[in-house]
Amino acid sequence: MFLRHDSVQFLILDRLCQMPKAVRGMAPAMLQREFGDLAAVDKLAAMGLVKKRGWANGPGCVWVPTATGEALHLEMSTAPHHSPSITSGDRVLLPDGRVRDPVKADQRSS
Repeated sequence: MFLRHDSVQFLILDRLCQMPKAVRGMAPAMLQREFGDLAAVDKLAAMGLVKKRGWANGPGCVWVPTATGEALHLEMSTAPHHSPSITSGDRVLLPDGRVRDPVKADQRSS
């Protein structure tokens, strides 16, 4: 299973995993409002990274991360990653494997 750090799927998983366990979960309407892509939640569910949790009484549900989703989030959150950033002082690893040196602030203006 592969998620990119800049994908909507990772942003959703990240948001869910950062919530305190006692109140963890987001309703589909809130996910739609915040991320604008409910299909991304369906993809996460198909990968077994999130699941629906219903209420003890009454209709409705929230999406919560699974143990697998939490483990993947922890792994991705602690692993070094590079996201292309013109202001980053680190070298940037491009998707094709090449390395790009950052553009210095004084070079951008010329």
